[in-house]
Amino acid sequence: MVQPSRFQSLQTEMEGRLFERREEIEGLILAVLSRQHILLVGPKGAAKSMMIRMLAGSIQGAHYFERLLTRFTLPDELFGPVSISALKQDRFSRITRGYLPEAHFAFLDELWKANSSILNSLLAIINERLFYNDGEVIQCPLETMMGASAELPQEEALSALYDRFLLRYRVEYIAEDGHLLEMMADTRPPVLTTRITLDEIHAAREAVAAVEFDRPLLESIAKIRRNLEGEGLTLSDRRYKESLSIIRAKAWLQGRTYAVEDDLAVLANVLWDDPASEPMVRGLVLDVANPHDKRAREIMDALQVALTNLQGLDDQRDRTMAAVEFLSKLRTAKAELQGFRERLRRREADESQLVFFLGETDRYEAQVKRQYLVSE
Repeated sequence: MVQPSRFQSLQTEMEGRLFERREEIEGLILAVLSRQHILLVGPKGAAKSMMIRMLAGSIQGAHYFERLLTRFTLPDELFGPVSISALKQDRFSRITRGYLPEAHFAFLDELWKANSSILNSLLAIINERLFYNDGEVIQCPLETMMGASAELPQEEALSALYDRFLLRYRVEYIAEDGHLLEMMADTRPPVLTTRITLDEIHAAREAVAAVEFDRPLLESIAKIRRNLEGEGLTLSDRRYKESLSIIRAKAWLQGRTYAVEDDLAVLANVLWDDPASEPMVRGLVLDVANPHDKRAREIMDALQVALTNLQGLDDQRDRTMAAVEFLSKLRTAKAELQGFRERLRRREADESQLVFFLGETDRYEAQVKRQYLVSE
C-alpha cells in the first residue's frame, strides 16, 4: 500500500527548490491526490510554470501535455490535427495521439488568452473527461488539469470552465529579501530526484476516498458557508460537495484516515472567486477551521513588516536600536508560535505550517544578528 510519506517527500523536495511557495506546492499535490483541477493566478515570472513542470516531471508512467495559449491558438494545437485520410472519406476526425485528449496531466499556460470557442471546447474534457471526435465519444484519461494565468476570464460565458478549477491559488512575487537572494544564487536545474508513479497515484486515491468525516466537521463547513454568504459570497452546492475530496486528500497527506477541523483550512483556496476576496475568505475559513493558524499568519506578517522597516533604516544607531527591538518582538512571537504548535501536536493535527513559521523566525533572528548586531 502506498504511504503518504511518498508524496510528503515530493512536497518537501519541491519546497526546498521554490521559495515562498509552500501552499501552492501542497495544492498541486492535493489536486493530484483528489483528481481535481487547479488554477494558479499571478503575475508573469512568479514560478507558476516551474512549479507545475517540476511536479509533472516527477510523475512516471503518465502522458503530459503542455501549451501556452494565445488568441491565435488553433484547435489543432490542443486536440490534434485533422486526419487527411478521414477528410477524403468526408469525415472530420482528429489525430489525438500526443495531444490533450490522450494526456493524463495537462498544463495550459495563460489559459484565458485563448478564444472563447477553444475554451468552451475544453469544458467536456475537464468536466466529464470526454472528447467528441467525429461523432465518437472518447473517454479521456485526464487526471488533473493545471492552469496558470496572470488574469481571470472576463466573459460570463467562461464562468462554467472557471468553476471547474476547484483549487485556486494566488501566486505573488517573492516577498522576503533573503529568499530572493537564495533564489538568485541557486543554479541547480529544476529537476527533482523524487519520483511518483501513476499506479501509486491511483492507489493513493483509493486511500483518500476512504478518509472519514464526522457530523461536527460537516457542520463546520456549513458554518463557513453561512459566514461567507453573510459577506455576500454565494457559491454552488457542487463546489462545497466537491471540496470534500480536497479535505480528504489533505487529511490523508498528513497520515490520517479521518479528517479533522484543521484540514478545513484548505478551503481558503477553494471558496474564493475573485483574488481580491481571497484574504476575506481565508480569514473566515480560519476563524472556524484553525484560529491558531490565522493568528500565526498575522504574527509572521507583522514580523516581515518590521524586518522590512529595519532594512530601510540608514542611520547606524537607529538600525541597532531597531534590531534590538525586533529581536525582543521576535522572542515573544516565537513563544506564541511554540504554544500553538504544542496545542496542534496534542490534537494530532497538522503542525507543518507552524514548523515552517518557527524555522522562518530562526532565520530572521540569525539574519538580524549577523547584519545589524555584529561587533565592530
